Amino acid sequence: RIVGGGESQIVNFASDGSGRTALTKSGYNIMLAWSRDGERILFTSTRSGAGELWVIDADGGDARQLTFDTQGGNFTPVESPDGTRIAFSSVRDGVGHPEVWVMNADGSDQQRLTVTPAPPGQEFVWSLHPTWSADGELIAYASTRSGSTQIWMMNADGSDQRQLTFGLGPDYPDANVPSWSFDGSLIAFWSGFERRYGEIWVIEPDGSNPRQVTETADPRNSDDPHWSPDGSTIVYGEGLAGDRAMWLVASSGGESRLFARGVHWCAWQPVR
Repeated sequence: RIVGGGESQIVNFASDGSGRTALTKSGYNIMLAWSRDGERILFTSTRSGAGELWVIDADGGDARQLTFDTQGGNFTPVESPDGTRIAFSSVRDGVGHPEVWVMNADGSDQQRLTVTPAPPGQEFVWSLHPTWSADGELIAYASTRSGSTQIWMMNADGSDQRQLTFGLGPDYPDANVPSWSFDGSLIAFWSGFERRYGEIWVIEPDGSNPRQVTETADPRNSDDPHWSPDGSTIVYGEGLAGDRAMWLVASSGGESRLFARGVHWCAWQPVR
C-alpha cells in the first residue's frame, strides 16, 4: 500500500494507484510517513489548532497526538528502523527556522540535534527532512549550514555532522529532501534550484556516485522522493504549485509513469 496526502487528507492506495480509501477527515494533514512495521502512519496535522505530529493506525483508527503547543510547528516525521525513536523537523525555542529533532516513539524525551547558523542576508536557513540509515545509526538530512541547501549526514545522537553534497553542476546547485532506501544502500534526493525546479537523484551513503533519475521539462519540478520497500521504484511529486501529481520511476532511471493526480506527498508501506 501507498499513503498519500492531497489538499488536506490522507488517502490509502494500492501500489498501482487503485482503491483509494480516505484515512482522515478533519484538519489539514500533510507530510506523512509509515512506521517501520507498517502498522501506523505518522503525519503533521492542524486538527488540534497547530502543526503538531500525530500517529494513526494503518486503517485510520486510534489517532494519537505526539507533540503539543509547538508555536512554529513540527513536520517530516520518520521512525527509526527499530521503532523506538522518531526524527522530525521543528520550528521552536525562539528559532525562526526548522531544525532536526528526535524523540521517543510516544513523543517523550524530545531533543534538538542541529544548530544551523542564520547569516544576515542568506535566503534560506534550515536543517530538515531527516531520514534514517537501515541500522538506525545515522541520520541524513538537508541543511543550509554551508550557505546553500545540501545533503548532510550525522550520527543518530547529532554528533559528527558532515556534508555529503556540494552542488551537482551549474543546473543542480542545491540539494534537499533526502530519503534513505530501506536496505540502506542509496539515498534519493531532490537537486536543482531551490524553490524553483529540479530533479530526483540518488547517491551512495558516503556521498559518491551521484546519478540523476528523472528528466522533467523546466520549469516543472520533480521533488519529494520516497522508496518502495524493495528499492526498485521511487514515488515522487511532479508539477508546480496548484498542479501536482505523484509519479513512479525505476530507481535506476528511465520513463516515469503517473500514479495519482491531486496528491502532494506519498510514502510506501514497508513489507510486513
